[in-house]
Amino acid sequence: MIPAVVLGSSVNGLSYLRSLSKKNIPVLCLDHNRGYASKSRLGTFILLATDAAEDIPGEGDADRVFACFRKHGITPVAFGSADEWQVYIARRSDAPTPDFITLSPGSKVMEAIVDKQAQYEAALGAGIPVPEFANAGDVLTGKVTWSAFPAVIKPRWAHLGRKAIGGKAISVDSLTSLQAKLRELQGGARAEDYLIQKVLAGTDRCLYSYLACYDTDGREFTSMVKRKLRQYPPIFGDGSYDVTCPDAALTKAARKLLTALNYRGLVGVEFKREPGTENFGLIEINPRTVSTNQLAVTAGIDFPWLAYQMAVHSAFPEKMAAPKAPAGYRVGVAHVNEERDFMTFLLRYKAKELGFFEWSGSVMKAESFALWNRSDPWPFINMVTDRISRRLRKLSS
Repeated sequence: MIPAVVLGSSVNGLSYLRSLSKKNIPVLCLDHNRGYASKSRLGTFILLATDAAEDIPGEGDADRVFACFRKHGITPVAFGSADEWQVYIARRSDAPTPDFITLSPGSKVMEAIVDKQAQYEAALGAGIPVPEFANAGDVLTGKVTWSAFPAVIKPRWAHLGRKAIGGKAISVDSLTSLQAKLRELQGGARAEDYLIQKVLAGTDRCLYSYLACYDTDGREFTSMVKRKLRQYPPIFGDGSYDVTCPDAALTKAARKLLTALNYRGLVGVEFKREPGTENFGLIEINPRTVSTNQLAVTAGIDFPWLAYQMAVHSAFPEKMAAPKAPAGYRVGVAHVNEERDFMTFLLRYKAKELGFFEWSGSVMKAESFALWNRSDPWPFINMVTDRISRRLRKLSS
């Protein structure tokens, strides 16, 4: 079998190792930090060295790994499990003779999606509703007047800007706090590299994601929808407890948007539905699978395996037949990220929003798990021991 290289060692990357190893595909995982996939026994992990001058941390070392494959006459299948690695793959897949095969929309489309401002502008052009937004630099200079509160400040390029703000977004509830936060940003980053966005009404339970695979011709091959029931951190975090569900309206909107972008590859499009109505707004396009990718695999749509087959068949049709689309997916399948959901429980229990038996009962109903796997227990064990060690260090300090 042609080997696979998974770039990124998060729980998303871990889901690739678990999916592809079941098909007896050799998997190499690369990253510049040791995420949970680095603890898995189902693949080989290489820690990449980084250089301060690199646009994407570890890209130089990643290039050298792919050069080794080329030296030995091997062309692996590459997957990116984070935005920065998808950008890396898209840029290099545009080369006349790339060192790997992949399923990617190419660098032009990828760059337009990872730039949240360009993404929202493209959505408006396709007739998809988005939250009110403006460039933070334009607001700071007075070019744009902002009065929509509550609002958030978020990086235009999430993979580049999150370190500067310590998360996905900064909440602001007045013009005074907005101006203060923008001045703080300007001290360590360019204000024009951030967006101001109005917060759409509704709780975490109003967040839905369309997850799909688009083929090399830009057509939807298969798709599903999932809903967040809990996330961590609350309001602006990653799903900690999600469930599969149908939603024809959101599916139609996502298809329209991705067709307008001429998208190819794996994707997750998140929307927020206004409580008590059918109205919704785009939150973001993730040009990759999302952190709850294991939910899709458990529910019946194995995105990593489908993308692997599609990429290999496109490059070497004599080596692999074209994949067959799944008949559908199971609705009502629940997924839990054990680490994040426990943190969510602690916060909501303290706020008297979630009781222990309600929380534990929902976890017991889950069929899909981000970390636990009977045949690959070490990522889960590592999480537990790491949490205990942190707690003991905190108590002893």
